[in-house]
Amino acid sequence: MAEVELLKAQLAALKVQLEEAAVANRAYAERLAGAEAEGVLLDRTLNALRRIPEVDPTPRPPRRDLGLQTLIKAWGGGPQDIPVEEYLGRIRTVGRTGNWTPEDHANICRLKLTGAAAAFLEGHATLSREDATFEDQVAGLTARFSDPHMWEVREEELRSCSQKSNESIQEYADRVTRIGKKATRPGENEAETAWLRREGEKQTLRAFVRGLQGKVASTVALEEPRDMATALTRALSIDHTLKTLRVKEKETKRVYTVEEPEKAGEDEEGVYLANQATKGMGRPGRCFGCPCHQPTSNHPTSRVPPIPPRRNPPSPLRTSQNPREETRRCFRCDQEGHMARSCVNPPSFQGPTSSGPLGQRPLVQCFRCDGFGHLARYCPAGPQRLPIEASPNGNGTRIAPNAYPAIQGAPQ
Repeated sequence: MAEVELLKAQLAALKVQLEEAAVANRAYAERLAGAEAEGVLLDRTLNALRRIPEVDPTPRPPRRDLGLQTLIKAWGGGPQDIPVEEYLGRIRTVGRTGNWTPEDHANICRLKLTGAAAAFLEGHATLSREDATFEDQVAGLTARFSDPHMWEVREEELRSCSQKSNESIQEYADRVTRIGKKATRPGENEAETAWLRREGEKQTLRAFVRGLQGKVASTVALEEPRDMATALTRALSIDHTLKTLRVKEKETKRVYTVEEPEKAGEDEEGVYLANQATKGMGRPGRCFGCPCHQPTSNHPTSRVPPIPPRRNPPSPLRTSQNPREETRRCFRCDQEGHMARSCVNPPSFQGPTSSGPLGQRPLVQCFRCDGFGHLARYCPAGPQRLPIEASPNGNGTRIAPNAYPAIQGAPQ
């Protein structure tokens, strides 16, 4: 019995091993089928790659775009046309963008010429040939149509730039930048061109700062900006600050009261005319409308000037904290604290007076005849000549000692 049980156990173990082997065989078969499918896919891919042509490793040249020649306007070499350097430079710029060949540059340059420029090219022995290069055309057109003093004129235009009264700082900066680019000379190579461009930017910056108006120019010049952008930013900031200060000053300015002229009675115009005549603004009570100079009472059609508003005169008794102003003395009333132009007191002078815009004023007095109304140099009595006698020591002449009492008005 023991042997039978042992055999059964061995048989069961063999069944388990067979089942495990069957599972392993199925997994291997599945992997084999997948490998075969991958092999088939790889074969198809290889066949497809074999049918693709080989790629040329050399780069393809860029496509030429001759349609860009419409950006270049016809040029005739006249005074109303652009300079020849700008015309040729535009052809180079457009040709670089459109990938033109040297032959394309030469053909388009020849086709865009009109008027005197086309006649010059056709009559030239070398430039009229079909094999003439673009560089030959540049040399010939530059020698024929370029201004020998063009760069000096442009540099002088840049130096004389100044901000206009109705021009903003931003507009002025754009104009100076445009003129500065035109005044920058081209170089023979890249290094020289770069150096000339830097020098042109410096000249443009100096011209911009020098042409600014008022305090903006002096303030920006003291700060010495290094580039155009910094100078423009500082100029705009300073201009904004000055405008703000001006607005504040207008807001804080004192306003004085204005009184209309007093009107009394029914004849208001007559009162006003009399007052104006007293102030020296016209003839007393005379016509202002025509040269008849008749009294206004007899000439009712006379034109009366409009009544202007007047300000209150400052008080003659006002005082000031400044000791120098307190010591001022009026030469009209001989009082301290005010000046004659603001004096409303009667004059202290008892002699003859004259009427004028400032009221009654004393007449000038002549020191020769003690008269009033004229100066000594205009005295009708004429100058008084002093007697001359020989000097006692024989060294010349002298005034006689008894001549001084003879002078009129001199102390005896």
